[in-house]
Amino acid sequence: MIDGALGDIARQRRANPYAAVGAALAGCFLASYHTRFFGIGLPDLRGGFGLSVDEASWLSTVANAPQILTAPAVPWLVMVFGIRPILMWPGLAYALLVTLIPFTTDLAQLFALHAVTALLLGLFVPATLLVIVRNLSPALWLPAFALYAFRLAFTLNTGPWMTGYLVQTWGWRWLYWVDVPIALLMVGLAWYGSMPQRPNLDMLARADWGGMLLFGLSLTLVYVGLDQGNRLDWHNSGTIAAMLGGGAALMACFVVHEATTPAPWANPKILARRNTILGLATGVVFSFVTVSNSLLVPSFMIGIGQLRPEQFGWFLVVWVALPLGVTIWLGVLLLRRFDFRFVMIAGFASFAAGSLWATHLTNEWRMVDFIPIAAFQAVGLGITFTAVMIGNFTSVKPEVASAFAAYIQILRLVAVEFGIAVMSTFLRIREQTHSNLIGLHVARGDADIAQAIAARAAMFQADGVAYAKARATARLAAIVQREANVLAYIDGFSLTFVVALFGIIVAAAMLPAPKGPLTSG
Repeated sequence: MIDGALGDIARQRRANPYAAVGAALAGCFLASYHTRFFGIGLPDLRGGFGLSVDEASWLSTVANAPQILTAPAVPWLVMVFGIRPILMWPGLAYALLVTLIPFTTDLAQLFALHAVTALLLGLFVPATLLVIVRNLSPALWLPAFALYAFRLAFTLNTGPWMTGYLVQTWGWRWLYWVDVPIALLMVGLAWYGSMPQRPNLDMLARADWGGMLLFGLSLTLVYVGLDQGNRLDWHNSGTIAAMLGGGAALMACFVVHEATTPAPWANPKILARRNTILGLATGVVFSFVTVSNSLLVPSFMIGIGQLRPEQFGWFLVVWVALPLGVTIWLGVLLLRRFDFRFVMIAGFASFAAGSLWATHLTNEWRMVDFIPIAAFQAVGLGITFTAVMIGNFTSVKPEVASAFAAYIQILRLVAVEFGIAVMSTFLRIREQTHSNLIGLHVARGDADIAQAIAARAAMFQADGVAYAKARATARLAAIVQREANVLAYIDGFSLTFVVALFGIIVAAAMLPAPKGPLTSG
């Protein structure tokens, strides 16, 4: 009797549902922070590993692209095997690998280790919403979804400061080693929050391995093409054409396969609903407009303001990350009282207002000038993503939720990369255009230009007349380039403004969600 009672207590302790949800959320923070640290700290990592610009760029791709190879199948794997095989052993393996990576000196080993860690990272995020629904009471679903949304915005805006702090205080190796305690926390919570589970043999017998492989490979190739597209100039690169073309071909094979296999894993037919299509569209729009927060503002601070991440990162922490602690719960409050469409519209309107404000940008702007933009972004990030998730998940039937979760990975990884790729290419083209247009007004022999060069040459007279004139001309060229970049950033914010307005239109076109634990009323 005593042994039975102790067994019951142990079983209850190890199956704590809150710990299971905590493990899934810890995995989300781990994946998001690692991706953010790697992206912002890449120049320091390049120096630490002694890489060329080309090698560092490809290392970044290898460290991210394999995530999407494993991610789409994770919800199905959790339903078959439980969370232990997905979070525990991969979490321990990940902690070991990121401990070893900074000591690696061989280039091939460096790429291989990053590819494996990316495959493991791909396991940690996709099952979170499924774990929430399976372990919490319906009354807690909305707050838990909000925490999932909070993770994305919080890591985006604390990442720059934390990256700068880690590199300047502890060294670049800690961009990897800081992951270890988070990974171990995830492992501990996964152990405490779950019990060994017998595999679902029925689902395993009907596994659509071919569909999973085709879908994952196609998205991986597309991701690589998007990630390297701007650097290699898109259609002028055979590599990019092969990646995007191969990804599209594999996706076509996946659609045919799912239509003909007797037990499809993620049949595209489940997307053939109005709210599902429009919901996915709002997800793409959200991924794009967040670029104004994750790319445009930091890039302006670095490129025009000449600041390091730790110098401007505190601004994002104070004016975006900390207010998220309020705005994310404001979103929950609004979603409990109003239709998700109205909340989504309000969120996109906040992004639009912030982007419109930023179109008044000048080279004299300092961090204090970005406070209104940061405030609008904090509201938009806090209330929009949760509404987007509700709009998507209430649009499908519960029995196909795990299949639909595979398509959500397109929003989580590919749509974000699409937004960054489009914006990076747009900024490059607009900078070149503005540089050319400004240059048309910098005519050789023009009196104003000659006067400007003479005024700047006077600053370098001690170096000799010829050298002083060359330095003055270079300074003038730098001013032209700076102003061209400022105008390109204004165009970038204008583009996010237009896309946010499109998001409002799409949200307004959606139908009300059916009554349930995630909807108002």
